[in-house]
This record gives sequence, structure tokens and C-alpha cells, in this order.
Amino acid sequence: MTSETDMNVPAVLPKVLICFGTMPEAVKMCPPVLAFRGCRDLETVVCSTGQHREMLDCALRSFGVVPDVDLGVMREAQTPGDVAAAVSAAFGRLLMSVKPDIVLVHGDTVSAYACAVRAYLDGIPAAHIEAGLRTYAGVPFPEEFCRREIDAVSCLHFAPTPAAVSNLRSEGYPEDGIILTGNTSVDALRLTLGSTAPNCPPAGVREGEGDGEWKGEKLILISSHRREILGGRQRALFAALRSVIESSPGVRAVYLTHLNPEVMAAAEVFRGSGRITEAGPLTPAECHRLLSRCSLCVTDSGGLTEESLTLGVPVVMLRDVTERPEGLDTGAALLAGTCPSAAAEKIAELLRSPARYEAARAAALCCSSPTVRALASGVPEGDREVCGNGASVYGDGYASERILAAVREYLGARRRPDGQILSL
Repeated sequence: MTSETDMNVPAVLPKVLICFGTMPEAVKMCPPVLAFRGCRDLETVVCSTGQHREMLDCALRSFGVVPDVDLGVMREAQTPGDVAAAVSAAFGRLLMSVKPDIVLVHGDTVSAYACAVRAYLDGIPAAHIEAGLRTYAGVPFPEEFCRREIDAVSCLHFAPTPAAVSNLRSEGYPEDGIILTGNTSVDALRLTLGSTAPNCPPAGVREGEGDGEWKGEKLILISSHRREILGGRQRALFAALRSVIESSPGVRAVYLTHLNPEVMAAAEVFRGSGRITEAGPLTPAECHRLLSRCSLCVTDSGGLTEESLTLGVPVVMLRDVTERPEGLDTGAALLAGTCPSAAAEKIAELLRSPARYEAARAAALCCSSPTVRALASGVPEGDREVCGNGASVYGDGYASERILAAVREYLGARRRPDGQILSL
């Protein structure tokens, strides 16, 4: 028997194709995937391009997301150009088969760029999650190029912060296509920390370390993998970090392993240190819970920067420029650069000055989400008295719902009376 509710659902549903390929993309795209798959009036197809295979699969399992399609484009020793060509060809075949009404991509990877541009060239609207981030410096390579070109071919721009909205407006993008959503990284934190996933710290990390207090041992999270410093400079940077940590009383560190062979080779300088533990790849839940117990995060990752500040953890950014200025503006984040000696000096100054650290910690707490911090401490999300309004500088954890609502509205506006989708 057909219910009254079922009768209101069109026979042919608008089709949304969601694409991602790297592990960081998956962490930020799984919350929208879950939101879209829970929507009865859209058909959602999820495509993985298949990069970061081991780390990607780990992230997907954590959220219970299984892609409908895996392009499997990853090959050994690929250049960005190789990736773009392989993704474009495979994605073009997928578009012919799926015939989506809109394509959603995320961020600034080469695969996101290839999917968005291929959709545009094939006459299919593209929407950009995490739109409007800019350094206006041409770096990092190729991310700055990718994010700007994805915006150029997108019809909907889901901006994570007011600064991103301002960038898009200044570049002349139509106002009705710019939607302030918050960042889906906060959605991911809300989901992982609010779940029953066990707190599984890696070997060598003791419970109680890294509680964010300037007392006893301070736990530092280290992560670095960006293309622009691979090789000798990264090895020198890691050696400088080891020296700072081993010469700073009461400091221990966890280095998050990255499976890029060049990064793994550089990280050999951490081996044998009694103050640095290597861990990973971790599940998103493990990483988020570990990060919530840290006193400081030292990273070149944009995603970890967002997660750290949302949790109230100060950040030292191993970058020369950043597309995420929110933390810098408040003092919760410090741009240390990529020169090994200069970066080490700035980190040492922060670690060895309680006053400077406490100022950064206070600024980070102002940037953070009360809801996410409460969840990390085991407080139920529904306890609003403790959690407050839940918002951080990167959002309140409900960006996915805003993205879903905007896509539904867009597709509804494009639907003809006979139920077919209007062409571009």
C-alpha cells in the first residue's frame, strides 16, 4: 500500500553526485554524505577517486560510509598532472553513466578540481564545499590554484567563514550563490566525539597527558605533510622540532604518521627519541580524542588547524601563508613559517613561556565550540546549559544540514513543471 507521504515523492528524484578522494576530504565530506543519504527526496551517489587508500578507508569506516563508486585512480609516483588527467577521464565516464543534476566537491585537491571542471565542461552544475578560502599569494601549490578554479566553475559556493564570504564577494561571485555554512570539519568533530567510539590513545601516550593545563607534562601533537616542504627541508624541520621538544622540560609529543614515502623518510629523525611517539594512521575518532587532550598542535594541515581551535587547543602553523586567518587574528594560532631554525625558535618561545602559552590558550578557548569541548569531556550534546550555543570560529557543527537545504532549494528552483531538470 502506498502511503500519503510516498505519493508526495516524485517518481524521478533529482540526483546528487558527491565526490572526494583523499583522507582529509573524506573526514569533511562524510557528514554531508550522511545528511544527503538521509534525505528522501534526493538520490545521492557517492564517488571516491581512491587516493590515500589506506587512510581513506580508515576514515570511511569510522563514519560508516561506503562509496557507491570507486574510480581507483591512484598510481605510484603520480604527479598532480597525472592525477588530474586520470580523474577527469574516469569521472567523465561516470558522469555519462550517472547523469547527475549537480556535483558536490570539497576543498582544494587536484581531484576535486578535476571533478568540478569536468562537470562544468559537460554542462552539469558544480557546488563547492569550503569555498572562498584564499592566500592571494599563489601558494600553497597546487591548492591555491585548485580552490580558485573550483570556485570559478561552481554555481553554489558554501563558504565556511565570514572571511571566505568576503573573499567571494570581493571577487564578484553572485550573492545568491554564496551561502555561509560553517565548516564540515566541526560537523565531523561533533559526530566522532558524540559517538560511542572508544578513546584509544596510541601506544606510549598515557591517559591524563595533554589535558590543556600548564601543569606537569605537556602533550604536543605534530603533523606535517605539505608538498612545498617535502625532502631535505622537511627533514631539517623535523630535526629542529625534535631538538626543541627534547630540550623543553615537561614536554612530550605525538607525531601523526603520514604514509607518503617522502614524509615517512623525513620522519625517521624522530626515531629513538624518548620524548616523541609515532602514531597512526589513526581513525578520525582516535585523532580527535587525542587532540582534545593536547596542550598544543604543531601542524601544516588546514584541517588539523580547524579541529584544534574548535577544541580550544592553540596551534603553531608550519606555513609561510595560510588561507585560514581566523586563528591568527585572535592570537590562538601562530604562523611559524617553514624555515627550520625560525620555526623552532617560535615554538620554543611559546613552550618555555607560561604567560605566552596561557594567552594563546585563552584565545583558543574563545575560538572554540563549547559543544565540541563538552563532548570531548564526555558531556552529552543535549546538555545545552553546559554546551552553550555550540558555535566556534569555524561553525556550530551543522554545516551539512545547511548545504543540504541549499542544494534542495537550488534543484527545486531548476525543476520544470513536468519534473525534469532545466539545462544550463
